[in-house]
Amino acid sequence: MTLKNSLLIGTTALALGMVSGVSKPVNGQAATFSHYIRSHVWIRTTDGTQGGYHDKTTFTNRTATVRDKYLGTQVWRFYNLRKTNSRTYYANFRTINHGKKYPVKIQLRSKNTIWLVHKHFWHLKGNYTGNSNFGAVIFKRA
Repeated sequence: MTLKNSLLIGTTALALGMVSGVSKPVNGQAATFSHYIRSHVWIRTTDGTQGGYHDKTTFTNRTATVRDKYLGTQVWRFYNLRKTNSRTYYANFRTINHGKKYPVKIQLRSKNTIWLVHKHFWHLKGNYTGNSNFGAVIFKRA
């Protein structure tokens, strides 16, 4: 074996090792909301500082459809939805009308309550610090 051939084989093996070590496995499955969340109708209320909306909301795989008698139907999309445990999801939230995406945390607080908390909320310090008194959009099961 010549030096040229051994150098070529070594370089190829090194390149293949680096490519396989850097690439992430693709399983083809994107995160979706659990069957429990998708199979019920939720009523959107708000935090304690605002008046209630009482919109009927349904969640699908990565969207939420909000039906309001005054504003009509709105579709909210959750991009890069990732599930961290059985009750917590993180996503980038965007309505159809607005172009900017906002990072949100979606928490199944109990079997009848979902919280949607923005990462950076006005007048709150820290990430995802909204609660039932201020900063969280609360959904109750209908």
